[in-house]
Amino acid sequence: MNVPADSDALPPVLDVEWNSHSKTCPGKVDRQTALEKIKILLEAMEAHTGKRPIIYTDPKFHREVLEGEFPDYHFWLRSVAAEPDAIYRERSWSFWQFTTTGTVPGVAGKVDRNSYNGTSADWDRVLKWLQAGR
Repeated sequence: MNVPADSDALPPVLDVEWNSHSKTCPGKVDRQTALEKIKILLEAMEAHTGKRPIIYTDPKFHREVLEGEFPDYHFWLRSVAAEPDAIYRERSWSFWQFTTTGTVPGVAGKVDRNSYNGTSADWDRVLKWLQAGR
């Protein structure tokens, strides 16, 4: 399926984490190779959508690959054991996935729950910034 280049859509999200349960991609690559591939994907996603992607990651992948990298990107951090500031060293974040077992009215089963790190005015600025591709 192609991702539409829709000016009204939220920016794309690049999900980067190790997946040891995958049958098609069970292994890890070295840090430098991972960073090179991530840069290629981020650039292609931004070129296609006109919006800077958000990077979603978990503590292990961040520690092993992303720590200190991509300071100009918004991050969506998974941290179900503690608040992001306790898990991710010196990483600013825009979104926090705080549980994988939440509930939402109208949705059957457990769902991920997330929080935005800012005020309503901050959110408006983020949307403008993301739509500008900066």
